[in-house]
Formats: sequence, C-alpha cells, structure tokens
Amino acid sequence: MAGVRSARTTFFDKKLVIDRIGKATADALMQAANTLKKIAQRSMRKVPPRSRGGKPRKVSKPGEPPKAVRTHPYLRQFLFAMWDMENDRAIIGPVKLGSENPPVPGLLERGGTVRRKNPRRKKRVVGGVGEMTTGRTTGNTTRLVHGTNLGSVNVTYAKIRSGAQAGRANLIAESLYGNEVVQARIAARPFMGPALKKTPPAMLKAIQKRAARGTKRGR
Repeated sequence: MAGVRSARTTFFDKKLVIDRIGKATADALMQAANTLKKIAQRSMRKVPPRSRGGKPRKVSKPGEPPKAVRTHPYLRQFLFAMWDMENDRAIIGPVKLGSENPPVPGLLERGGTVRRKNPRRKKRVVGGVGEMTTGRTTGNTTRLVHGTNLGSVNVTYAKIRSGAQAGRANLIAESLYGNEVVQARIAARPFMGPALKKTPPAMLKAIQKRAARGTKRGR
C-alpha cells in the first residue's frame, strides 16, 4: 500500500504516466477512476464525532462501509487513483496513513487481526500510584473494580515508593487486565469492493481495454 507522497508521483495526469501509457489511455482511466472513487466516498456516510446528548456515535456494522467521522474523515478523503509502474496496472483505493502495520484501510476492507495497547493497562512506576493488594478492604484506598479477569474484585491502591512495589503493582495489574499489548479482531467493513460492483459494467470493460492497451504500449 503506497503512501500519500509516493502515490502522487504516479497520478494519471503526471508526465511519467502519460509517457508510459499514452494521454488517451491516462485520461480514460482517470475518468473511470474518479467515478469509482466517488461511489466509494459516498458509501462512507459522514457522522459527527458525538451524537446528541454526548452519547457515543453510531458505528457501521460488520459488512457495511465504515463511517466518515467529521471533522477528519481521512479514509474518505485519501482515496487515490494511480498507475502502478512496476506491475503496469491501474490502482484505485486508499493510501497508507501513518505507520500502522497492517495498514488500517486494508484491515477495514478485508478484516484481520491487529495488535494494540491494552486501554486498561498503565505501567506502574516509582512515584505514581498503583495496585498493592486485591481482595482486602483497607479504607478509602480500596475500591471495587468491575470487569477484570478475576471478576469484580476489591483493589487497594497506594503510592509506589520502590522498584519492588512497582513490580508488584504491574504483576497485579496484569492479573486483573491482561498483557499491555493485546490482539483485537477487526471485522471487515468493505468500501472498495462494493463500489466496484456498483460501477457500470460498460465502464469496467472500457477500463480493461484501455489498461491493456496502455500496458502493451509500455512494453
């Protein structure tokens, strides 16, 4: 998956591409690509960051195109069309954003597994506050924590004054919440595949002919 900068060097209106496949072919592919891109963009409905009343916004269901969150609908915005100089083919789709591995756009299109930081785990260090014991009630420093690996459990917190206490707090936190890095399964929410199916067959046939003609010219 190409990044934004590398993708822009092989747009269909660039001299490098025109010299490779010819202006007529490049123009036809760019017109068809823009049509497919618009279909994909329109399928990703824009939604506000929060719904009314401060409730979490509605997310798309597995199998549906993802939502485009205002004011940063990055996936919807960064759909590009370019010519793959190495493999002599047209590419239409999202570019890689950031350093995610695997890239988020590909995960949304096909689904997959991603490693991410456990939101319930915070590294305990000397000078901070951490878990000292579980199961006991010792006044204001103890509270009932729900949804842990051990169920609902009383956890006593205190200021960490030594490396040994920090190590103990991290071990207790691991027993309660799991590893610092966890695997999460991302269900597919395709947007390019459905857009391709909605593209008029006559246009797809024209794309294939133009692309084949451009490939022969390049060789």
